[in-house]
Amino acid sequence: MRRINGLEVDQDLAFERKSWTVQRVGWGVMTLAVVAALAGLLGPGPASRATASTPDGAIAVEYDRFVRASAPAEIGVSVGRGAIQGGVVRLWVDRRYVAEVAFERIVPEPASVEVARDRLVYVFAAAAGATTGRIGFTARPRTFGRKTVRLGLDGGSEVVFGQFVYP
Repeated sequence: MRRINGLEVDQDLAFERKSWTVQRVGWGVMTLAVVAALAGLLGPGPASRATASTPDGAIAVEYDRFVRASAPAEIGVSVGRGAIQGGVVRLWVDRRYVAEVAFERIVPEPASVEVARDRLVYVFAAAAGATTGRIGFTARPRTFGRKTVRLGLDGGSEVVFGQFVYP
């Protein structure tokens, strides 16, 4: 006990200063976590949404860079001129990615699915006279970590993009 101005005070100013420093660092970390979450680095948000496309414009994919395991993730595929051949669109997805996710919904529903050595080919019927279209996949990742997604037109262009799946 120290006597300060006639009072006996039990204090440890060095410890108090360290405690205040730890508190301020904690506030900074919490602020950064909130900003990252609002920006989309921990899930859906402006920094999370991305687009990848082929140089010829045959395919454009909208996706989230950061998703959660066991939570639905939307992948939108826009097909342009040249993608519709013979009234159908033949879109393939890499089998490694298909093995790591569960496709819950595909809109429009494919007319058929063909199994190839390293990919699944989804065949979609196109409306008469259509030159462009949009296909939506709802995928639920089963595992977490960095995922590389490859998809493309059967016999044509392909798009490669990455997603990070949080646990």
